[in-house]
Amino acid sequence: MLDGSALHDSPPANCHAFRQRGDIPLFLAVDAGNQGLSKELLFHHGPEQVKAIRAHTKDTALHIACRRRETELVRLLVEAGANTDEKNSAGQTPLHIAAEEGDEATVKYFYSVHVNPNHTDNDDKTPIHIAAERGFTQIVDTLAEKFKASVMDRTKDGSTLVHIASLHGHPDTVMTFLRKGVPLHMPNKSGARCIHTAAQRGHVGVVNAILNKGEHVDVTTNDGFSAPRVAVQSGKPAMVEALLGHGANLTMQGQARWETASAARRRESALHLAARVKDGEKCAEMLLKSGADANLPKDDGQTPLHLAAFHGNLLTLKLLLEDNANPSLQSKTGETALHLACSSCRVEVVKAIIEYVAKKSGKDAVARLINKKNNLGETALHYTARINKQNTTFKAGDDQEIAQILLSNGAEMMVATTKSKQQEIILKDDNDDNDSNTGDSSPFCLATIMLLLTEMLHFAPHDKIQQLMNAQTATGRSPLLNASDHGHEGIVTTLLDHQARVDVFDHEGKAALHLAAEHGYRLVCDALLQHKAFVNARSMTGLTALHLAAMRGFKGLVQILITHHAAQKEALTLPLRLHPPPSPPLSPFQSKQTPLHLAAEAGKLEVCDTLLQLGADTNATTDGGQKAIHLAAMNNYSEVVKLFLKTSPDLVTTADKDGNTCAHIAALKGSVDVLRELMRHNRGVVINGRNRVGDSTPLHLAAEGGHAKLVKFLIENGASPKAENGAGFTAVHIAARYGHIQVLDTLREVTSLRIISKKLGLYALHIAAHYGQSEIVRELLSHIPATIKSEPPILSGGRPFLPDLGAEADLTPLHLAAHQGNEGVVRILFNIPGVQPDVSSRLNGYIPLHLACIGGHTSVVGLLLSKSTKQVAKTDKARRRTGYTSGSHGHITCSPISLFNLDVFSITPHLRLPHTTTTNLQQRHPHQAHKPITTRPHYTHNPSTPRPINNPQHTHNPHTSPTPHSQSPTTNTSSTTNSPTPHSQPNSHHVHTNKPNTPTSHPHHTHNPPTTHPPTNAFLRTASRPLHYCARAAPPGRSEVTWSRLGGASRRISLRARPQNPDYVRRRQ
Repeated sequence: MLDGSALHDSPPANCHAFRQRGDIPLFLAVDAGNQGLSKELLFHHGPEQVKAIRAHTKDTALHIACRRRETELVRLLVEAGANTDEKNSAGQTPLHIAAEEGDEATVKYFYSVHVNPNHTDNDDKTPIHIAAERGFTQIVDTLAEKFKASVMDRTKDGSTLVHIASLHGHPDTVMTFLRKGVPLHMPNKSGARCIHTAAQRGHVGVVNAILNKGEHVDVTTNDGFSAPRVAVQSGKPAMVEALLGHGANLTMQGQARWETASAARRRESALHLAARVKDGEKCAEMLLKSGADANLPKDDGQTPLHLAAFHGNLLTLKLLLEDNANPSLQSKTGETALHLACSSCRVEVVKAIIEYVAKKSGKDAVARLINKKNNLGETALHYTARINKQNTTFKAGDDQEIAQILLSNGAEMMVATTKSKQQEIILKDDNDDNDSNTGDSSPFCLATIMLLLTEMLHFAPHDKIQQLMNAQTATGRSPLLNASDHGHEGIVTTLLDHQARVDVFDHEGKAALHLAAEHGYRLVCDALLQHKAFVNARSMTGLTALHLAAMRGFKGLVQILITHHAAQKEALTLPLRLHPPPSPPLSPFQSKQTPLHLAAEAGKLEVCDTLLQLGADTNATTDGGQKAIHLAAMNNYSEVVKLFLKTSPDLVTTADKDGNTCAHIAALKGSVDVLRELMRHNRGVVINGRNRVGDSTPLHLAAEGGHAKLVKFLIENGASPKAENGAGFTAVHIAARYGHIQVLDTLREVTSLRIISKKLGLYALHIAAHYGQSEIVRELLSHIPATIKSEPPILSGGRPFLPDLGAEADLTPLHLAAHQGNEGVVRILFNIPGVQPDVSSRLNGYIPLHLACIGGHTSVVGLLLSKSTKQVAKTDKARRRTGYTSGSHGHITCSPISLFNLDVFSITPHLRLPHTTTTNLQQRHPHQAHKPITTRPHYTHNPSTPRPINNPQHTHNPHTSPTPHSQSPTTNTSSTTNSPTPHSQPNSHHVHTNKPNTPTSHPHHTHNPPTTHPPTNAFLRTASRPLHYCARAAPPGRSEVTWSRLGGASRRISLRARPQNPDYVRRRQ
């Protein structure tokens, strides 16, 4: 595509402006309608010129000609090679523009040259959509009949061509589309049909045509809006009248198909909407004259009068009152229209309602209406007292005028709400939904409260004033507390002059002085203190007014409280508890804090300076041993730390109960600025100081917190990256432990990552593998070999890193990952050349499979076996195989699944386990002797003379015979003893009876109810696969294992205990 500015190397000077716009002479000639000049210009470089585009609109000369309705120029350009499908910046082709301009001649010419009519612009509109918008019915016919343009195409919002024609008010075009088969009832994405779009714009002719074609007048959108409601909301009274003439339902309320709009609005009738919208009085009048119910409630009980009152639609409200709307009707929350008018400060509405009621029912009815309570016991006067300019917009003095109107018409001053038992004088309540967290009341609201207060003190009985002054809400708030909390000095003074008590506390134990000091209201504090408020009164958490002023940074107030009113500088806070004592405090660091602690914790430098000048103790400590400087360091307030160190340089070495100095605290929080200030006073303590909890230096804590910049700063200032903490971790090990790869990058720049811990004998790669830090493992593998082995740890009486392995050495990262079951790390290590799964440790000869079985990590066991199945035959130095290892640690799932690939594992009654095997089991497995496992034998015996399993005199009770799968084991025991089976090794199955623990035979052995036996463990040994298999203790009454290999036949295995070694049993087919 050629830009028009490139066609002429040396344009005339007077064409400079046109060249800047991207116009070429052809554009100017076409724009001027000059056919002759255009023809002459096209004679030279015609193909290049018709391809040129304007820079800002991307129009070609053909677009310009179509916009000028110059059919001959269009013909000339097309014959010169102009592209009829070229789109401009709006995505329009020349046919779009011809349809938009209503140029029938050009449209017909485009048909003769076979222009594509189905191109869409940026709004998904085809030329026929454009013609429908403009109402060019003839062009619509041409496009549909001759071009065969699709009349079923829809725009992005799902609108059909009928929607478009209806929205723009073209009834003839609408009928044309309907005749051509466009569905009348097709909705768009919002569920609106063409009747709704026409009603929105007030196109009465379109609506009449649509209704005559069979559309239903009360059909609704997805939001529950019918056509009358759409017309009312759009303020189209003529449309409302037309719809009513077609029988629209006046009482119909919106029913949304799904939740998309306000629930209250969905249930509104057309009259509710007329009452709510601005300038809706004409629609309301039309509805009322057609029989709409002025007292019809919606779901929340509000009538149209409620909505008109709240929104201040005075003319609509008067129409409703003239139509006998009842102003005494209450919503489901108990609110009348007067309540809502007062809450939104509608003076004229309040006057109109009161005048109407007075004229119709008299002054007594007015007083009853004014004093009518909502569900919380609030009257219209309560609503007026709570008016806030942040909640509504009104003129200065409107709230006072409403209050005067109410008072002059019988409003009662002493009405208390049922919610919090407060009179109107109580300005704000923290539980009040309308006023919580809104800040100070406006001056207009304050004037209203002063008016109410003055009226109340003037008219209220004397004996009620004292009670009223100190009335408290459910949260303990009195009028004085609320006024102090919002800094209303005049109200506070008035209340104090009328005996309001200063020693009233709210539910947090705060008095009026606390609330005023917390917000820095000095004049209010002065007034309270002049009326004997106790300056050192403490809240439930021990906070005084000085604590709150210091915490909020009110320097002047802090100075006044100390110098003029003797506030205690060393007052201590109390522990914060969820429940009363003796429940423990939530944190020892939050108790016994002085005002200096709170100021330092909040970073209030000027307040800290003032307190220090007034003699505050910098060595005061909390229950956790923290001083004010510790709190400043914890929150990265370096200037406050600098101030403390300037006053007391020895604070740099002070530590809390955990042995953490400011350097440790700042390092854990990542504060470089605080550490820099500390180093100016004592570099050695900052760099090398160790705490008590972990014997850690600031470098260790910075690495633990992941603060790479601070780690670099400490190392640059002399911190050793090879120093170990009490657990034997260096900074490299700690970064690997917590997965801080940025810290590792920083450490790599100054030291080798291949640092071994002298105490643990482990490298950082071992630590990362142990804790499952996959990303760290990948990073360290480029610096540390994956096969690196650990060294013997130096325990020095301390606890080893892996308690169940003790002082084990020669552990690879694979050992530790398998021990912890970190499957992801195991996979990463297996991808490294040279990593072998059968490397043994030094002391016990453990391979990773042993450790995975010890930990009971079935998935890791399977992953290791997928690398090599030869591991299952690998024994440790005690000649124990992996199956024994898992079973001895109680992990039965590792053996059958990982070692035998069993998919069926069930146990059936077959084995007789002698009572005498218990001793041997407890001797062999003392760590499992405490696990109670019950078994049900198939015989009973005298505990003093138990019966061995191979006694030939033993007989079975037929009622308690073994399962059908078993083969009378008691009768074959002796023969089995003398004739070993071909699959068994010699004497592997023989039951010895000459051990001291073996019970003697009993000639009369009878069956009794089952008894409970001590815990027993049984291990399987197969001749074809000599593996130690753990069946652990058999469940009650079960002693035969039925199992099947994957893809193999099921087999039955009877387990028989050998008295001399009860862990081994014989396999029987």
